[in-house]
Amino acid sequence: MHQQKGKKILIYFFLLISVGSVNNINLNNLKFNEITNINVVGLEEKDNFILLNKIKNLNLDNIFFLKKEEIKNKIDSNSLVEKYIIFKRYPNSLDIKVKKTELLARLNREGKIFFIGSNGKLLESNFSNVQIPFVFGNPEVNEFLNFKKIIDESKFSYDEIKNLYFFKIDRKSVV
Repeated sequence: MHQQKGKKILIYFFLLISVGSVNNINLNNLKFNEITNINVVGLEEKDNFILLNKIKNLNLDNIFFLKKEEIKNKIDSNSLVEKYIIFKRYPNSLDIKVKKTELLARLNREGKIFFIGSNGKLLESNFSNVQIPFVFGNPEVNEFLNFKKIIDESKFSYDEIKNLYFFKIDRKSVV
């Protein structure tokens, strides 16, 4: 009786190896679908298109073997992006939902006007008719964000501020 169980196990083992081996013809012909559809949503149409082209230039072959770090680096390099979520829709689609950064203030650096975003990045001045405070002086972005946090926690309304003055002696003035 014990020998019959051993023979059955041995027969099942050889069947498993022969059917499921790497040399199986069906396994060699197995192909995964390439990513054919990438959707970027959350920014303006022009900015979505720019971000989409950056991601398409990565030559994404397969949804199962995506290199997340490369995609994250491309999205993080865009200064308009504050947060994002990447969804894999199997078998061949990728959806990226982006939250646009909030513009907090204008800043003059080396003769160019920049915007300070809530994500802590400087954005070039491509926006018009934005009514936000102008920052005078040369503060670091983190210094400005800390100051804005203090204002938000106080009884002052940030929306009523027209200008912010940062002095070299670390004194601030609000107008």
